[in-house]
Amino acid sequence: MLSVFRRAFVGRKVSVVTGIAGYSKASYDKLGLLVLGAEEEGNSYGNVGEDAFFLRKTLSPVDNYGVADGVGGWRTKGVDPSVFSATLMLICKEESVRVGNQRELLAKAMDIMNAVHESKEKDLQGSSTAVLLSVDKEEDRVSLANLGDSGFIHIRDGKVEKRSKDQTHYFNCPYQLSVKIKGSQSISDSPLDADEYELSVQPDDILITATDGLLDNVPQEMICGIFDGVSADNLAEKLEELCQVTLAISLDENYMSPFALEARKQGYQREKGGKLDDLTVVVNLFQP
Repeated sequence: MLSVFRRAFVGRKVSVVTGIAGYSKASYDKLGLLVLGAEEEGNSYGNVGEDAFFLRKTLSPVDNYGVADGVGGWRTKGVDPSVFSATLMLICKEESVRVGNQRELLAKAMDIMNAVHESKEKDLQGSSTAVLLSVDKEEDRVSLANLGDSGFIHIRDGKVEKRSKDQTHYFNCPYQLSVKIKGSQSISDSPLDADEYELSVQPDDILITATDGLLDNVPQEMICGIFDGVSADNLAEKLEELCQVTLAISLDENYMSPFALEARKQGYQREKGGKLDDLTVVVNLFQP
């Protein structure tokens, strides 16, 4: 088995340094941060408030990641949104070793969650946005599926090379996944509605995957500026700076954030300021 890993590692065209960071809106003074070097593995999932994430970083050719944002409105019905988002990320992590297509992975996870909920083994009421990605280090390729208003930003040479588009039914109402509940009037979109993306990556590219806690608050040009000069050695510092900037904007009542600007386009002419929310960010830094 070791020889298989060794051959895979030597054959890679790009290597990946991964950082993940975030805070919950309920305790935003506590920042969680982890950086894994090119030769380090990671296999975990967890919650950041109502957000959730998973990572499966390996020495084999393909790595998998995901972020999800549990829809907070379920709390008015006595449902903890973090249970749904965390369960979704756990199942996606487990199934990612068997399902390569990211949209099909979302569909597989929802099939499992529906079966669990119907069996009454676990109450999985709730809903969530989701972004899944697989990184093929031998083919220099990233495959993504995005459902809702979380998303990704692909940066090359200090500029945005590609960015996901929000999927919303109307302003501030994103596409979202949920289990089938008889008689429910809640929004429930199909995982097959997720947008698919294929990215070609090269050394020094940066791929940021995040919940709307980042994307609603920080303009993409500012994100590019923060990651100017990023390296494996300073990725932790850059991530911490990004989180601090996001928090500062989210608490600023006058800053014209991306959320406020979009709100005004939709007719909410008095909207201004940032939007305090849970924040989950996964950064993949590609190296030779």
